[in-house]
Amino acid sequence: MLKIEHLAIVTLLNDEGRSDIRELAQRLRMLSATGLRSFLDEALERMSEKGLSWKSDPLLVQVLKETAGPKRMDHYIAVLNGYRSRGIRIIDYWDGGYPERLRHISNPPLVLFVRGQVFPGSSPVAIVGTRTPSPRGVTLAHEFGSFFAERGHTIVSGLAWGIDSAAHTGALDAGGTTVAILAGHVEHIYPKANTDLAAAIVKRGALVSEVSPEVVLHKGRFVERNRITSGLAHAVIVVESVRSGGTLQQVRFAIGQGRPTYVVDQSDFENPETKEGFQRLREMGATPIRNPTDVRILSA
Repeated sequence: MLKIEHLAIVTLLNDEGRSDIRELAQRLRMLSATGLRSFLDEALERMSEKGLSWKSDPLLVQVLKETAGPKRMDHYIAVLNGYRSRGIRIIDYWDGGYPERLRHISNPPLVLFVRGQVFPGSSPVAIVGTRTPSPRGVTLAHEFGSFFAERGHTIVSGLAWGIDSAAHTGALDAGGTTVAILAGHVEHIYPKANTDLAAAIVKRGALVSEVSPEVVLHKGRFVERNRITSGLAHAVIVVESVRSGGTLQQVRFAIGQGRPTYVVDQSDFENPETKEGFQRLREMGATPIRNPTDVRILSA
């Protein structure tokens, strides 16, 4: 288990999210848990030094460059201690509780923050789609969420308005569990209209994020979180999509991660954009389905 000082370094690096930081993160992931602890202990010892000799480990130099400044470290430690005091779990990449399926995706998070009772749940199924669905799309999302929740699957989605909300609600109405992967931090509910839904999810599932409150919510975060949604899942189902938007990015992640990826057959939906979205997802490799029983879920 990492000390709070270690977690502060890991969280700070994870929050940065730049391409060069991703390369640094990859090198850190290659360390064993024991090796990482020793490495971070050395980093903490060297933080008070004004300079490093040319013989210093390049990895250590890069970590110190990114985490320089005791005030910044102290601030992150305070944020993480605040999380723990409010019952928010902090799961780092080297923790035994880190989801194994997520561990093997491209660019897995160094740290996850979990606010709730159940994570990652049982054989998760991701159900996603547009924020502006048709009434039929909302009904289908609720039905699919209920169907899989009743059969013991945890429903994973993004707490967005529309299809995501209907899928979460379907799982809860069926007495099942559901996990929401957030673009912002776990105490920032977006959209605010889903505050009550988020509270219900905390009781019967979890709100999950890879970022701390130090990260400002921006459009790119909604794309980045999609790799986690599909990364956790044993199957990904798009209920309704349009010809552009975040759902297409979600399908790219899912197919790239080797997840069985499905799209509900929307060829007879009235909205022309929905029909175009359906056709585009088919071209990307999503398998058309009509019913929940058409879905094949990875067993491991």
